[in-house]
Amino acid sequence: MRRAAAFFPLCKTAAFRPPHKDFFMANDILHRRTRIVTLDAADSIATHCRPDDIALLQDDQGWWVHFIADDGASDTYDAPFKTYNEALWAAKAAAEFDSSL
Repeated sequence: MRRAAAFFPLCKTAAFRPPHKDFFMANDILHRRTRIVTLDAADSIATHCRPDDIALLQDDQGWWVHFIADDGASDTYDAPFKTYNEALWAAKAAAEFDSSL
């Protein structure tokens, strides 16, 4: 019991706080030091993403993978992926490639 009580105050420190106020609205995955952010249709890339993030965004055509540049611009593949899992695997592969440089 004392160990648990000693741990819980640590959760209130700055190290455990979300990096920005909208952290819980989008789904974030950290893969090889790259954030992969899954956005809802109402979410914007400018609000939820930072430079070097990868954003996954769904529209009528499928799942798009957006690569966020230092200036906030995004670049995508030529075509969307049919499923979320395909887009996520492509984003993870890009993150692994980026971490190997």
